[in-house]
Amino acid sequence: MAWTIGTTADQADLTARRQASLLEARAEALRRAGPDFAGIEDDIANVLRPDQLDEWHKLYKRFLREWLPEPLARGPDRRDRDEPLQQLKQLGYMR
Repeated sequence: MAWTIGTTADQADLTARRQASLLEARAEALRRAGPDFAGIEDDIANVLRPDQLDEWHKLYKRFLREWLPEPLARGPDRRDRDEPLQQLKQLGYMR
């Protein structure tokens, strides 16, 4: 007999309350790490040839999108999935 876990409204509510807190912690981590991300991007860009820069910035943006923690779906605050990248841009840490 297979055992499955169903999601009840109470479970969804508990998850949503935790998710809001986790999203807040993630945003704080992005604010603190933003200068380091910008530094990495700039340091590497400074040693590349001009014809390599566009590709580097595309690769770095992809790296950030794939490796920065982001919600699996929109949270209770309805943040967009690209919000980590938008946050870094708004803070001036990304081109």
